Amino acid sequence: AQREDAAERQSSLAIAIGMGGLGLVLVVVVGGAWYLRRAVVRPVLNVARATGQLAAGDLSTRVPEEREDEIGDLARGFNSMADSLQRGQAELEHSNTELKRSNAELEQFASVTSHDLQAPLTTVSMYAELLERRVATDPKGSLDLIDGIRGATTQARTLIRDLLEYSRAGRGDISVEPLSADVVVRQALEALAGSIESAGAHVRVGSLPTVLADRSNLCRVFQNLIGNALKFTRGDDPEVRIDAVRDGDLWRFEIRDNGIGMDPEDTRRIFEPFRRLHGEEAYPGTGIGLAVCERIVEQHGGKIWVSSEPGEGSVFSFTMRALEAGDETRVDHVQTPVTAGA
Repeated sequence: AQREDAAERQSSLAIAIGMGGLGLVLVVVVGGAWYLRRAVVRPVLNVARATGQLAAGDLSTRVPEEREDEIGDLARGFNSMADSLQRGQAELEHSNTELKRSNAELEQFASVTSHDLQAPLTTVSMYAELLERRVATDPKGSLDLIDGIRGATTQARTLIRDLLEYSRAGRGDISVEPLSADVVVRQALEALAGSIESAGAHVRVGSLPTVLADRSNLCRVFQNLIGNALKFTRGDDPEVRIDAVRDGDLWRFEIRDNGIGMDPEDTRRIFEPFRRLHGEEAYPGTGIGLAVCERIVEQHGGKIWVSSEPGEGSVFSFTMRALEAGDETRVDHVQTPVTAGA
């Protein structure tokens, strides 16, 4: 009987050990499957799901990449590919926008060439024919015709020069460096000394900062805007004031005058190439200066606009990057690709 009890106890123990071992195996199998699903299958499924979203056009899709194993390498590789695709799409959209703008400018060029440039050439041709007829009968009376030819050729030369300036503005390589805006404005005022004296204008310059810009292009912007203010005066004690106001990481420059002003509805279209709000007889020019300014300012990453009312003068404003810590010796060479129509 004792032997039977011992055998029964041993048998029960063996069954218990077997059942425990089987349970342990089941736990290990279930735990292993859960671990594999969580550590391997789920991340792979996340990458597969993100790949589908990327293929559908959602280039902002990314996957977590906190792991340092092969799965993490896969996630980092996917995110790098998505970053590259997103940058490529942004560059493509920018190029497409530039191409559309260049095509519009090309159409504008064609319009100007066929109209404005033909006008002085037609005048030259007409005066030449009259000169040919008159020279045989009245040589002294030909001087007026010669003056007319000279004036027409000067007009054509000016238009061609402005066309060339506009085609080059905001294109090509520029050297962006820390510049004292006060020095640049003084340089522009020296170039406009004759116009300032002729207009009897008072030009006041406030405290101006140091900005990151290309020297020659920034000087051209100031020269065009100040010259514009001098041109459209009312003739009674004209004044021009130049100031700057900090605007976040930018400086906003303001060129304020007390001239004839303009209708607020015209404040946007005056930046279009060859746009003139007044007849050339009253205010000479080709209407290219403000369009050149806009191109230069946009190439520097800024914006330009104007606020005005008829008879109340105008305030032309544009922004340039402020000088930050560490930029004191910085010189950037910015390359803007030349696109169609430029």
